[in-house]
Amino acid sequence: MFINCTSNQSQFLRQLIFLAKFSVWNTIPLIIFCLKIKTSLFLQMTREHLDPTDRRIAKMLSGNAQLSVNQLAEKLSLSPPTVRSRLRALVEKSALKIVGLLNLSERPELISAIVGINANAQGRMDELSQKIAALPFVSSVSIVTGRYDLIVEVVVAGDVHDLYRFTSELLPRVADAGVIRGSESFVVMKSHNKWVPLTKGCWEDEGPDANEHPAKSSGSTDQ
Repeated sequence: MFINCTSNQSQFLRQLIFLAKFSVWNTIPLIIFCLKIKTSLFLQMTREHLDPTDRRIAKMLSGNAQLSVNQLAEKLSLSPPTVRSRLRALVEKSALKIVGLLNLSERPELISAIVGINANAQGRMDELSQKIAALPFVSSVSIVTGRYDLIVEVVVAGDVHDLYRFTSELLPRVADAGVIRGSESFVVMKSHNKWVPLTKGCWEDEGPDANEHPAKSSGSTDQ
């Protein structure tokens, strides 16, 4: 079918097509932002909330993770078997984790960095974040709103060589070409009350006779 358009009609059609393209490309960032918010709200709604007793247990262990079951039971006016059962349930469903943390400001041999990542995961952002979380030197990965899609916390030992290896070698290999569009690293110069876990890849070459570094149970407050 052949349509004969006048010059004015052709110009109008060109303008209409331009406006349509402009509208679509300018609404894409807003659509992506709304999808992130919707996903975040959905995850919050589907997660099970802790009851008051579990929250009190978590709060006490956040202040002192070395409290025994009997001490917790006494403070909560509960039986030790009840506290033990609740602790086991919290740990098994990954709601609570009791680990040793290191005081970053007291460990000059450790370097902490925050890496912001822009990614085009095409609906598989959670899968991508899990892959990144399994990499050496990574302590946490978060899907966020804002200028980045992912925020990764990294802890390396010694110097920035391992940080460079993470951003230039390990990170690009975790997904197909074009999925990770760029990253920006922020090295922590000074911190207060920042306790970090020892990540996979740190101090792994040290034998059993290596000097032990003082650690602190998770949740303890800085003195």
